[in-house]
Amino acid sequence: MRARQQFVLIAKDYSDAEALARRIAVRNFHLHRAAAAKTSGRVLMGGATLDSNGNMNGSVLVLDFDSIEDARKWVAEDVYVTGKVWETVDLTPFRMAPLPK
Repeated sequence: MRARQQFVLIAKDYSDAEALARRIAVRNFHLHRAAAAKTSGRVLMGGATLDSNGNMNGSVLVLDFDSIEDARKWVAEDVYVTGKVWETVDLTPFRMAPLPK
């Protein structure tokens, strides 16, 4: 059995006038799903990127899945994709460094 792989997701939100409102409207669903994925070990960390005014305008997640295909499938089902929050999503293989404590 192959070890799971890590991926970094960098997503940019749509930039239309309603984009932030769409994000806020579905944010609790997104966070609930991410929390469940964190419990199962699929999401290692995540957060929102911010514009110069401090408004959310994208996301960064570090994911842990069996394959990039599995990670893509999980991402495609997220409410930020289906709810037209994320306009672009880049998913790249990644390896977290074992930093000293």
